[in-house]
Amino acid sequence: MTSAFHCNYLHFDVFLSGKNSEKIYSTNKNTCFLGKYANIQNRFLCIFAPNILLMTIQDTIVTVCEYDNKAHLQAIASLLNGYNEDEMGRGVSLTESEQQQLVDGLKNHPTAIVLLAENSGVYCGLLVGFEIFSTFTVRPIINIHDVFVSKTYRGKGIGRRLIQAIVDEAKKKNCSRISLEVRHDNATAQNLYKSIGFVETDPPMYYWCKYIYEQVI
Repeated sequence: MTSAFHCNYLHFDVFLSGKNSEKIYSTNKNTCFLGKYANIQNRFLCIFAPNILLMTIQDTIVTVCEYDNKAHLQAIASLLNGYNEDEMGRGVSLTESEQQQLVDGLKNHPTAIVLLAENSGVYCGLLVGFEIFSTFTVRPIINIHDVFVSKTYRGKGIGRRLIQAIVDEAKKKNCSRISLEVRHDNATAQNLYKSIGFVETDPPMYYWCKYIYEQVI
């Protein structure tokens, strides 16, 4: 059995394939080790159990997209296609032409902010935001348009890392706030945003739109 997980606790018992029972130990709340262990210089040395995928929050790197980096462009196209296919997206795939248009559109947009999350060499998460200007606070604000994490990487804190990274960007830009929209049936995303400090607007606002074209990406 292959398992992928992240732990925030010091000690768990975990049942692996067959009759083997192993333990997870952590030297801090963000790092977990799986398998047999030995204490060397106050650190745990791990002999990994076969067929176990281990992932830690420290392995995740969030970077701002570089449009001259081919791997970054491929990651944008792949991840946003995954988002479109997801049940919380449109449920349909983007064509290759649409993927290219999407990447070109973000590249040429003057205020687009694209963050990519990479874990162990795999681009597994993305955040797309746009800097706009508030006429109320007379300062810039950032609107988060997309947050997506690949299914096999969910529940590992990657979405949180992406949100925290855009918060850092907003502080650097002296923004007055960050705004976002979230589906009413996406409780997982709502709980994440609330845990980071997002609240409903006061007074509450409707999110309305007028479709101009039949196909909206």
